[in-house]
Amino acid sequence: MKQAPYILFISDLHLDPRHIELTKKFLFFMQNHQNAEAIYILGDFFNAFIGEDDDSSYVEQIKSACREYTQKGGQLYIMAGNRDFLMQTHFAKSIGAIHLADPSIKTIYGLKCFLMHGDSLCTDDTAHQKWRSIYTRSWLYKLAHLVPLKVRQWIAHKMRKASIKRKSTQPAYIMDVNAKAVLKAITSTNCDYLIHGHTHLPKDHGRRLVLGAWPDPQSIIQLNQDQTFKRLDP
Repeated sequence: MKQAPYILFISDLHLDPRHIELTKKFLFFMQNHQNAEAIYILGDFFNAFIGEDDDSSYVEQIKSACREYTQKGGQLYIMAGNRDFLMQTHFAKSIGAIHLADPSIKTIYGLKCFLMHGDSLCTDDTAHQKWRSIYTRSWLYKLAHLVPLKVRQWIAHKMRKASIKRKSTQPAYIMDVNAKAVLKAITSTNCDYLIHGHTHLPKDHGRRLVLGAWPDPQSIIQLNQDQTFKRLDP
C-alpha cells in the first residue's frame, strides 16, 4: 500500500565528521524517507560550514545523500543557520535543492507556515543578536571566501569552543525565544504555524512548533496531507 504524501521538517543536525553515529543517522534518514514529497532543513545542518569551496570527502558524502533524494524527484529546501551561515545558494544548487531565506513563508498542504532557523527570536541573547547582525550580511560571505580554507577551518574550531564556553555560563531563559518576538512573528505574518529550530527544545506550543537537535527524541516534524502533524525520532 502506497504511503500517503507527507512533508518533513528538520534542523540542528550539527553534522560533523567526528560524529560518525550522527552521520549514519542522517544517511539512514535520507534513505528511509525517499517517498517524502519535500524535506525542509531549517538551519545548522552542519556543526560548522567553512565555505562552499569545501570539497572534503565528508561534505561530498552528505551532498551525495541529498542528491540521491532530489534526483528521484524529492524537493529539498535548505536554510542556513548560525553555525552554517556560509552555506548559501551554491551549496543548494549542487545538491538539487532550493535555498530558503531566513525567514520564509511557504504554503504547505493549505497551511501557511512561517519557517525560520529561530535564533532571531532569541532577542534576550543580545551578544548573539549582535553577531547575527554581522553574519547575515552578504559582504561577510564574500570576505570569508577570500580567506584560505585551512584558516577558515582554524577559525571555525575556535568559534565552536568559544560558543560552548559561553553557553555554559548563560541562564536558560537567555538561550530560549522571547515571548514578544514570537507573538510579533506570528501576528505580523498571520501564519497558521511558526516552525523553527535553534533552541534544541522540541515541543509544540500551539501554533509554534519547535524542532529539536539531533539525535534527541521527537526532533523531527512530519506534516501530513490531511494537515496533521506527527513527531519522529531521528
